[in-house]
Amino acid sequence: MLALIGCGALTLLPGHADSTSSGIVSLRQLASAYSKVVVGATRASQLARLGFDSATPNAQVLSYLGVMERFAAIDTTKFDRLDEALQNCLESRDRCTALVFKSAEQHHVAAAGMFAALGFSSASAAPRSPEVTLLVQNGRVAYKMITGVPTVAPRTASAAAPARAANTAALPV
Repeated sequence: MLALIGCGALTLLPGHADSTSSGIVSLRQLASAYSKVVVGATRASQLARLGFDSATPNAQVLSYLGVMERFAAIDTTKFDRLDEALQNCLESRDRCTALVFKSAEQHHVAAAGMFAALGFSSASAAPRSPEVTLLVQNGRVAYKMITGVPTVAPRTASAAAPARAANTAALPV
């Protein structure tokens, strides 16, 4: 009898097949999903269909304190330099949530191995795991940012600022 109950309970646990559906795995998938998110228009309820499912292992939901830790500078002059949509989201406290999605792939900068061997710990030379950060305010994506991809600068966009050429540059696919 206990064996039957034990076997029945095992079927409720996530199996091997469930663990393979970990959402976005490759840099290509991450970049493709990122390009489909429209700041100010994409609803939080649409994100899972685009590939940004917060229930997957590669996703992290940040509380207000997590958002502040990640984005807000300690001194107010640096806070004033943040994107306007990012500032608005941080000021709205409970109506702002950050979702961070990481790719399983790592992008290695060509010289990263050499710098590490020489003992330099430069953030720009270290291998980084590609990630997308989406700030959701009042049910819509208010800000998006992608980092760790082979580009010169992180790509960001916000609802407060119109899209500029730098924000719409093609990502590797």
